[in-house]
Parts: sequence; C-alpha cells; structure tokens
Amino acid sequence: MPKFWNEEKATTAVKMYDPDRSDETVEAIMEALGASKRQVVGKLVSEKVYQAPEKPAPKKKDDGPTKGELLTRLEKAGFSPDGLDNANKDAIKRLIAFVEAHPAE
Repeated sequence: MPKFWNEEKATTAVKMYDPDRSDETVEAIMEALGASKRQVVGKLVSEKVYQAPEKPAPKKKDDGPTKGELLTRLEKAGFSPDGLDNANKDAIKRLIAFVEAHPAE
C-alpha cells in the first residue's frame, strides 16, 4: 500500500491550516487532499501545528436550594412530598409555586 503523505501534501496541509478555525480548515484540507479527518489531524499533530478546538464551557451548576430543601418547603406548605423522589427540581419548584398560590383551606 503506497504511503498517503508526501512532502508536498504535508506542506499543503500545514499551509492551509488555521488554528483559529480548526474544524473548518481541517474540513477544507480533507476535501483538497482527499484524506480522512483522522489522517489530516494526525499529520497536523505530527507536524506540531494542530490545536484542538475549544470545548464549550460546562453548564453552570445550580446554586439554588437542594432537592431535599425544596421537598421540605413543599411539606411545610401543607403538601405531602411522598412519591416525588424521582421528580426533578424544576417540577418540584412549579409544584411549590402552585401549592403556595392555592393554599389549602
């Protein structure tokens, strides 16, 4: 099986690569040279020019009350939290809002 990369292809890939637009330029190199993404990224890594695109920042952790605190608040409002163990926090918050807006007589 003949070697895919030669000096000319490697030089072309390095010249085409722009680390600020990593994904876009890798795609362009793939099309221009008829190479797979793995081949292109591997060559750019071996040429010490590849920079992985930044990953999006993780979602901010909810700093609000815990689920247990919400269930306690619900119980204090006169509603039994039995059976709500699998409910998510948003659902419990909506239930609290409803119970507090419609107090039992």
